[in-house]
Amino acid sequence: ETASTLVDELVAFGPFGGTVATEAVGNDMAVTSRRLKRSAFLLAASLATAAASFASLGLAHLLVDGVGLSQGYYWLAAVSAVSVGVLTLRSRPDRERSSRGLLEEWVQAGREAALTGLLLIVVAFFWRPEPIRTFSFSRGTVLAYLLVAFVFISLTRSGIRAVLLALRGRGHNLAQVLVVGDTPSAHSYIRTVSETRGTGYRVAAHLRDVPEDADLGAMMERITARVQIDEIVVASHRLSTTHIQEMLSTPGTRQIKVRAVPELFGLPPSKVQVQPFEDFPLLTLGGNPVRGAHWRVKRTVDVLMAGAALCFLSPALA
Repeated sequence: ETASTLVDELVAFGPFGGTVATEAVGNDMAVTSRRLKRSAFLLAASLATAAASFASLGLAHLLVDGVGLSQGYYWLAAVSAVSVGVLTLRSRPDRERSSRGLLEEWVQAGREAALTGLLLIVVAFFWRPEPIRTFSFSRGTVLAYLLVAFVFISLTRSGIRAVLLALRGRGHNLAQVLVVGDTPSAHSYIRTVSETRGTGYRVAAHLRDVPEDADLGAMMERITARVQIDEIVVASHRLSTTHIQEMLSTPGTRQIKVRAVPELFGLPPSKVQVQPFEDFPLLTLGGNPVRGAHWRVKRTVDVLMAGAALCFLSPALA
């Protein structure tokens, strides 16, 4: 079976026997449409968080001083809105691929509120540019902004995430993936992508086998010329160093992210962690599936619940 036949079958039938998603790279209108939709989503997201920041300063000023925005506070609120809007654009919410809930959104909202709060302190009490040079700001308002902004931005980012998930459920903002390999890990990855729509991935093609004498670079050129590919996931132990070099040196894949799925030895992905040793990645088998911010939140809740239980039961145990 020749490499040419493999590619023809791949593009004709796709990974599960159905028609493969065909969004041709050469179709400039399709590519432009995706970029316009992404830009519109990012603009709307940044404007939403900017409005939340502006409203947060107004509410903080109302809570602390009992009056609404006036004079220099409008200028300060505009600074906070621009700061949060820019930070939201830099965070690229459209690229968020986690399916672990909204905790990451709240963590990012905390960063944006804290950085913007520091900026407001510098602007209002140290830099004091000409428009507000003679205006006296309330320190309590700026401090209250940190808490109010955290809540408002967190709710706004949670709403943005919900909108993003709804759009992905309708087929928008999906990164198309080419899977290379026919190992158990390859099928496990494909199954995870198909079952977890919130990640925003879609398997556009599955190259099950690569003959030893095949030119993988030429095969990639043919695939990327007919199907829009955003990422390549390699899950094969049969690819030689020459195959990898051919794939990475192909012009059609230079702008595509290439990643590898390690062999999981039959374990579920949640039970395997990748940890670096010097410059060498090592797999930790059977590790804790709860990691990062989720682990810290879980640990905090466990300690608080255990402490509350001890306080409640201590009279009976005395």
